[in-house]
Amino acid sequence: MRTALLLGFPVHVRTISAFVNEHAVRWRLIPGGVDLASRNKAIARLPFVDAVIVFGGPEPDALIGACARRLRKPLALVWAGTDVLEAQQDPERTARVRTRGYVHAACSDALAGELSELGIAATALPLVVAHSPSDIAPMPERFSVLGYAPGSKSWLYGTDILFEAARRLPSIRFDVIGETDRVAQVNVENVTFHGWVDDVDPAIDASSVVVRPTRHDGMPIMVINALARGRHVIWSRRMEGALQAETTEGLVAHLSTLEAQHQAGLLGPNEAGMRAVERTFSPPAVTKKFENFLDELAQSYRSQARSRRAVVSGKPEMVAAFVSQAAREAPEWRIHAAIGRSRSERVDDALAIIAAERRIWLGDGPVDFQPAKMLNGVLRPRRRARLVITHDEWRAFDACHVAPTFFARPAWGLALERSFPELSAQPTLFNLAEGEAILPFMRSGRRFCSVDAMPLGTYTIPLTPDGTAADPHLAGEIVRHLLESSVHDFTCTFWPLAGYEHIGACKRSDHQASVIDLRDGADAAVARFKGVARRMAGQAIRKGVSCGREQGAVDTYYGLLEEASRRWGMKQPHIPRKLFDAVVALGGDDVEIWIARYCGEAIAGGVLFYGSEEAFFWSAALRADFADLRPSNLLNVEMIKAAAERGMKWYNLGASEGLEGVARFKASLGAQPVNYSSMSWRSPFYERYRRLRSFVSAAS
Repeated sequence: MRTALLLGFPVHVRTISAFVNEHAVRWRLIPGGVDLASRNKAIARLPFVDAVIVFGGPEPDALIGACARRLRKPLALVWAGTDVLEAQQDPERTARVRTRGYVHAACSDALAGELSELGIAATALPLVVAHSPSDIAPMPERFSVLGYAPGSKSWLYGTDILFEAARRLPSIRFDVIGETDRVAQVNVENVTFHGWVDDVDPAIDASSVVVRPTRHDGMPIMVINALARGRHVIWSRRMEGALQAETTEGLVAHLSTLEAQHQAGLLGPNEAGMRAVERTFSPPAVTKKFENFLDELAQSYRSQARSRRAVVSGKPEMVAAFVSQAAREAPEWRIHAAIGRSRSERVDDALAIIAAERRIWLGDGPVDFQPAKMLNGVLRPRRRARLVITHDEWRAFDACHVAPTFFARPAWGLALERSFPELSAQPTLFNLAEGEAILPFMRSGRRFCSVDAMPLGTYTIPLTPDGTAADPHLAGEIVRHLLESSVHDFTCTFWPLAGYEHIGACKRSDHQASVIDLRDGADAAVARFKGVARRMAGQAIRKGVSCGREQGAVDTYYGLLEEASRRWGMKQPHIPRKLFDAVVALGGDDVEIWIARYCGEAIAGGVLFYGSEEAFFWSAALRADFADLRPSNLLNVEMIKAAAERGMKWYNLGASEGLEGVARFKASLGAQPVNYSSMSWRSPFYERYRRLRSFVSAAS
């Protein structure tokens, strides 16, 4: 069963979700609200749903819309009533909505017609349900009318028409519900104000006629309920089973006729209205139509074969017209309108610009533009083969497409830049004949350009604009392009688990990482420990060692690291404090500090980095006096469990060159060797320069 996320005001969302989930056979709705907490939950659920439905326009939350576009989730906007009026009064906002590629639905045929006049094609989709009770309440002995008066927008709801009809028909009793304290000063003797009622059904049963002389409306539940309960209805819109009246004269005429029928004993329950509701607004009928709408939404989105991407910017009205015309003339293009105003929309625009094959600025351009020629014509500019993207664009890309390894993410590159002034993070978009990909690397040097991807023995990986790893051929072409450019000194280590081959033009340095496979879960990974390693983890627990993630444990862990460094004969840890502080500050939840304690005292620790697929054990520290408590074994067990809970596929313990004892410990944890190589290259001129400098230094 497929799922759809339904967002909007809670009272509507809960009601719709309840009847759809009870009667649907192919779809399940997940309700969500409009507050900040609900929005964050909705964003977390977006990757796992098949569609998004937003009840109430004129546009969805900007961040929800942007995330849905990034994740390629179809989004439908259901217009309810007054939101159409807002769109009519704000043409620029309406134009922005038209550019976004949403699927539109309206709660009534009338609303769909109004949207069509605004250039928005919408399907009529009433999401209001009602069913007739088993026992219809008898018609009241005294003829009475039930109306609704809101606390605001009284003109929109036609309260002046309602009260004028009451003045002209003094013999008829009018009962008015709603936020009536603002209109109670109306002095009409035959009108009784009842205020807000939580359950409107008794008031409907006590009336003969329900009137709703609105000047603009959606699909009001009060009208549907009244028809379902056998009451006569006079509404300003045309509807089967109800009478239509848009003016005071029409309302008075219908009420006079119905009162006459009542006086003659001929006014019975509105059976025609009950039959109409049963056919159109019963829960099974509405659910069936809603499921068909969701099926078409998902199918139409999947059937879009647009593979070429373009970004169009300019005045919203011009962009909206361009997008609409391009959909007919150039359906092979997927067009993004770069007209964002909010921060999340601007980030979305930046990501689209990175991935776009064609960028078009319309400005105040002509109305008779030809999208097919503009997208495919001879005016298409030559694209640069290499473009350095900004740090904000890199962060935006990472927010939607997390790199599999932490070392190819902005937090690591920017931490290196903050810690080593000579380094500059340069995530670069390569536009080559073989494809497009973003490769993060660090650049240094003034006279000679050095590229290191990435420093300190870490990794990088080229990612396509869709966030997938570039194929080996494209990765190789990116390296060759760098070598043929102005780079003089090049070092690169691709993520070992990407499976890239060595590039022939570079020197090769072989390495071996120790990696634990988490794809079968934490229990399976721990079961592959050697027996003694597994027993030592249990022994640590029995001896009273505890461990866990600790927020704000920077000083605690670095103190352990400094003590361990002194024991190894080092004046300072191999990780500079400035780098450690920077990576913790920039890494957020993707950098975890784990501490093992005995009797409340920190005795060991580790630092874990997260990508989208790999948890990397970056640093470990142990106080030698407590080694016999085996805290390292317990730390690894708990960190493996945490990594598996986050959906990691790999637990990378890094390389162990020259450290046989460390290598044996990793093997005891079930880690398997993964061979990989680092590439290095220097231009002949730079190599000669280095030799000359060495000669001069030796001579002096």
